[in-house]
This record gives sequence, C-alpha cells and structure tokens, in this order.
Amino acid sequence: MINSKIIKTALLCYFKFGRASFSVTEFQYNYGIADVLALNKKTKEITEVEVKISKQDLLNEIKQKEHKHKILKTYKGNNYQYQYCDLTPNKFYYCVPEELVKEAEKVIEIINPKYGIMVFKKHNRPQDSIDVIKRAYKLHKNGYNDLALKEILNRMNNENCVLYRKMYWNDA
Repeated sequence: MINSKIIKTALLCYFKFGRASFSVTEFQYNYGIADVLALNKKTKEITEVEVKISKQDLLNEIKQKEHKHKILKTYKGNNYQYQYCDLTPNKFYYCVPEELVKEAEKVIEIINPKYGIMVFKKHNRPQDSIDVIKRAYKLHKNGYNDLALKEILNRMNNENCVLYRKMYWNDA
C-alpha cells in the first residue's frame, strides 16, 4: 500500500539524483511544515512539495492552509532577503498517486493555478517513480541565501542522525 513515507522517499531521490538539489522532509518554515523542501544548487530556487494520498487530504488543503496559500499567491520577495533566512518557495507542487490527479487539478485551480502537480507511480528506482505532469510557475524570483542553505543542511544532518540511530544503535 502506498503511503506518504514511500512518496517522500521517492521525492527525496528525485530531487537528489534527478535535480541536483538538497532536500529534506517535514521542514518547519515561515508558513508551516513542508512535506518536502528542496533547494536547487544551480538555480538557487526553493521548491516545496505537499504529498497528498487521499481525496479528503487534498480537499482539506483548501480550508486548513488557506492563509499559507494566500501568502504564496501574493508574495513578491522581500527587500531583506540576505539579512535573514527566507525559505519561501519559488515553486510549489502537490505530489499525488495516479488516481488523484484529476482532484489535484481541481484543487490547484481553486488555490493557485501557478502550482504544479507531480504524480507518483512506483518503479524499481525511487527517483523514477515521480513524473511532473503540470509544471509549477515561479511564485517569486528571489534565490535562497546562505542562511537558508544552513537551515536545510542542519535538517539533513538531523534526519541522518535519526535514521542511523533507528537502523544501527541497538545493534551496538
């Protein structure tokens, strides 16, 4: 059975091996918790991906995160981008299993037509399990700064420590 952890694993591999990006899961930033947040090393863009595995989960996005989506719709960048850590995404996607694509299309038309859609379809390699079926448009033009990169690397280190502890600590 497909669950959000499987899809997040595929997304991490997609961004690492297919997009040369640093990526993390469950990242708390200015506007909530991103399921996956990726920083592209070449373009300096930030991409947020929300994983949705049910129709109700998608529909909840309209009401429960209304404030966040209003901000992302009107955000144009800030004049202080190099003075503090701004992790406002340049692009935003929903990643859904194949059977939810039509619902995801309806939701982004309501929330923000600039959002994109990724679809998950399991393949042998996780990074091959993600397809972009609707490209996201840029929400703003600012690139991330060193403070944002430091936050992402800190979160990556934390995820590695937790993973290694779960996998190996009790074997010692």
